[in-house]
Amino acid sequence: MSVIKAIGGGYRPVILGIILLSQVGASVPTQAVPVLAPFYQVDLALNWTQVGLVVSAISLGQLVTALLGGVATDYVGVRRMFLAGQVVVGSFIVVLSTTPSFSLALPLGFVTGMGVSMASPGASKVVLSWFSQGSRATVMGIKQTAVPICGGIAASVLPPLALLSGWRWAMVATGLAVVAIGLVVYLAYREPDSAERMAPNGSHARPTLQSGPSRDFGWVGVKEVVLNRDLCLTGILGLGLVGAQFSVATYLIFYFRDVFVVPVVVAGAYLALAQLSGVIGRVGLGLVSDLFLGGRRKLVLATCSFLGTAILAALSLAGPHLPQLAVIALLAALGLCVLGFHGVWVTLLCELGGADRAATAAGLGSTFSMTGGTFAPTIFGMIMDATQSYQIAWGAMSALVAVTSVTFLFTREERRSG
Repeated sequence: MSVIKAIGGGYRPVILGIILLSQVGASVPTQAVPVLAPFYQVDLALNWTQVGLVVSAISLGQLVTALLGGVATDYVGVRRMFLAGQVVVGSFIVVLSTTPSFSLALPLGFVTGMGVSMASPGASKVVLSWFSQGSRATVMGIKQTAVPICGGIAASVLPPLALLSGWRWAMVATGLAVVAIGLVVYLAYREPDSAERMAPNGSHARPTLQSGPSRDFGWVGVKEVVLNRDLCLTGILGLGLVGAQFSVATYLIFYFRDVFVVPVVVAGAYLALAQLSGVIGRVGLGLVSDLFLGGRRKLVLATCSFLGTAILAALSLAGPHLPQLAVIALLAALGLCVLGFHGVWVTLLCELGGADRAATAAGLGSTFSMTGGTFAPTIFGMIMDATQSYQIAWGAMSALVAVTSVTFLFTREERRSG
């Protein structure tokens, strides 16, 4: 009940809706665009590596500008960055729909990813401004449900829409929706007043904890974030799990189409099931961390990562002989651990960075996670081109998560009061 009370007062439910909506818009390039891959693969005559490179180009744009986007958000405030980022993302998705070739799709995808870096870090900073420590991981988890929500809607809606009107028109509709989201968020968001602002201990009225422009911005603070050992180790965990997550978003539909021999629409429903489980995981894991583990994040993340390693290994061994209930259980577990970790992970990043550097810390985390998101889908595609084996490709993703999980064990989780 304490979490519900912390979320439920005053303008906070509206703020929660705003950050959830903004995160949906920022998730579209990496969650919706891959869903259309079976359609533009045929139209643009792409091999497996090229399919991965289209997604990787988006991730690369986010990777090279992630830290800068966090710094800019700390400096100029979240409201303007929300709008600018969503407009860039939506506009370039519309332009991407017109591409006649693979070579043009890459730079367009890159700029789209840059827009994500502008739109995304501010939402994490808003959580620290509006919500106390006793509810942050839960709120962050709710915010991060936007990613699997976006992926689940895309997996359910876009394949039928592409079959009906073509993948290009499906992409146009997606881009326009993102621009509309940006306008709604810009108009609805406001900064907390002195009575609403949350201090690190969960009390109110601390003027320095705000999501507007930072008055003490400086590169010294950026250096402190970049050189923070525990932030970097936490970021490395995100590299492995987000790499696997993007590979799931890009190739799971192909996998079920080719190995289980089901229609693309059915394969999309399987992906939507995994995304739904990710929604549950992002909220549920935050609740576990906040309510039952006293704000500890590391235990939750380590458990998710090692279970994720095992689940990806199981996916590499699955096949059409697997009973339907076993398939559903495997996808639910995949969503819970590999797609559901993100809310607790971002919370730990922001808490390690501190309130004044929360967006910069989130940007640093995105730099690591987008490294995984950039290279993992391409590596998966290269393995498929070289071996034609989903078993080897999924096994490689399992190995990646295993290595980063072991590295994360050396993180020192500082017990903070905020």
